[in-house]
Amino acid sequence: MSYTNGSLGDALTSARDKVSSSVAALRGAHSRPAEPTMTLEPQPQAVAPAPAAEPSAVSKNAKLKGSIETSEDIRIMGTVEGDIHAVVLTIAATGAVKGEVNAEMVVIHGAFEGRITARDVRLCAGAKVKGDITHKTLGIDTAAVFEGTIARVAEMAVAAE
Repeated sequence: MSYTNGSLGDALTSARDKVSSSVAALRGAHSRPAEPTMTLEPQPQAVAPAPAAEPSAVSKNAKLKGSIETSEDIRIMGTVEGDIHAVVLTIAATGAVKGEVNAEMVVIHGAFEGRITARDVRLCAGAKVKGDITHKTLGIDTAAVFEGTIARVAEMAVAAE
């Protein structure tokens, strides 16, 4: 293929003009805002679930005489002498309760003496329980100590008062 001086020069000039106009178009595109191609609708904000409420607590050094009634959970780390009505009662390893308990669930790691009426009862390792338990489901760890009577009921309507 052969070019004459005139045709090669014309081709180079034409190519340079095309490149220059492309560069100018690109520079102009950056200097003005782009037209939106679609409208974005605001997205609804996700609502974070409320954090679970901490259970009420009787602290390790507290000694309480009297009844406790709550429509929430309660954790006993100290000593309570009296009746307890709650949704979930947890007696910590340092806790001791003497009285009557009515709850949906009772979890015992510490000491209890009295009567328990609950849908679900768990006697964990280290628990020392003396008394009567009426339940729908019962779990007793091999390292728990239990002395008393157990009565299982098929259906139970337990409500924290």
